[in-house]
Amino acid sequence: LDLLHLRSRLPCLSNTTANSTMVSLYFYGGKRGLAEKIRMLLAETGIKYNEIAVSDGELARMTKEGKAPFGQLPVLECDGVFYSGDVAIMEYLAEKADAEGRGQGGNKYLGEPSERPIVRGFAEAISQFQKEAKTYLGAPGAPADLNDIVTKWFGLFQDVLIRNDDDDDFTDEYMIGKHLTFADVSLFEAVNAVTELHGLNKLRPFPKLKEIHDLIASRARIEQYMATRPAGF
Repeated sequence: LDLLHLRSRLPCLSNTTANSTMVSLYFYGGKRGLAEKIRMLLAETGIKYNEIAVSDGELARMTKEGKAPFGQLPVLECDGVFYSGDVAIMEYLAEKADAEGRGQGGNKYLGEPSERPIVRGFAEAISQFQKEAKTYLGAPGAPADLNDIVTKWFGLFQDVLIRNDDDDDFTDEYMIGKHLTFADVSLFEAVNAVTELHGLNKLRPFPKLKEIHDLIASRARIEQYMATRPAGF
């Protein structure tokens, strides 16, 4: 369930990095889970955050208090407001990063205004893939039809990338337009999890998908985050 708790004026959105407010990421203790793509986006944008591992008992309390309204994690908190849903959180952080001018070279993590609904739709599809492939459960949690799931979704992702490719060797192509969006970061983390858990051979039949995976992996902040993150899923 992806629900963004909206107010007429969202907290934590400033127009400079100097006034940026730190956020807190609540996640299932001992698991990367669906929070990992959020960590990737936080690393890429440079938004400061702290992490809070949540036990089953603590999650029950958060649910009762309305901080995790559907009894699910991850949850993001900023200035006392709690946001739930992995895609909604990613979109919120992308908006925060864009408002604070965090994108290198004018990058917009939401994409252009006309692209935003499309970016959100891509992110929703990627989240659906993750839940079908169950990468957040580690290798032992893989479904029996994993190969079919990966082949279907990797093929769909590659088709999107091919359609957005303008054959210009001097520009980078992502899922839509010329901006690295929160959907691209989601795609990278989803694909990377598959290769870590089930081998690079799952990605080799999809050269365009491998190309964007390797492109995002080489970004300085993403590369640094992956080199220092704890092992395991």
